[in-house]
Amino acid sequence: MSIEFKLVRGGHLLDPDQYLGRVIARTANLEQLVDRIMEHGSSVCRSDVLSVLEDYFQALENLLVDGWTVITPAAVYRVTMHGVFQGRLDEFDPERHRVTVQVSTGRRLRQRVPARARVERMLGMPPEPQVAEFLDVTSGAVHSTVTPGGEGIILGEHIKFDLSDAAQGIFFVAADQAETRVQSVAWNGVRKHIFLVPALAPGEYELQVRASFNGNGDVRTGALQEKLTVA
Repeated sequence: MSIEFKLVRGGHLLDPDQYLGRVIARTANLEQLVDRIMEHGSSVCRSDVLSVLEDYFQALENLLVDGWTVITPAAVYRVTMHGVFQGRLDEFDPERHRVTVQVSTGRRLRQRVPARARVERMLGMPPEPQVAEFLDVTSGAVHSTVTPGGEGIILGEHIKFDLSDAAQGIFFVAADQAETRVQSVAWNGVRKHIFLVPALAPGEYELQVRASFNGNGDVRTGALQEKLTVA
């Protein structure tokens, strides 16, 4: 299988006849990763692979919690701190400061993926919203917690929608498929939304952006891969 891409206009910084390549994203979850491991003829059963991966994730988490930077062939993980301290004696305050995890590409992937990659240009691919990141401004959490009544930020591609069309917009979809549409949007951009999180009951939600691109009522949906939780 190849890496599929499409061409998009380069914007105001480039000549009108110049285009940029945009990879058409496909997403794989942990189950699909394990499928690939098993395809290589692993000598252990699927449940053992999942168990080892869980041990790996737990060990990685424990090292980060202890303040280590973890360097692997796939990625480099490190903890960073955000927020301003008022003087040299100021203490860490969760209301003003937060700890986040930063991930960068490891040496193996930097070297081997570009060397092995095969690409294929796709023609006539209709755009669809791609939801890449969600930040819950109130808690500072990324891809995890959502705070009703707080401010939310979405980053992605092709996420601008028609505010006047009730079928389009930002939606929180509960486990029972009940939908809550965001009503207050401060910034509705092609790559960024800033909005007020609506009243949501405790539980798990899928964050969706729905938008139409051709004016004929064909609404397309993009969703954040991770589920969000209201405590």
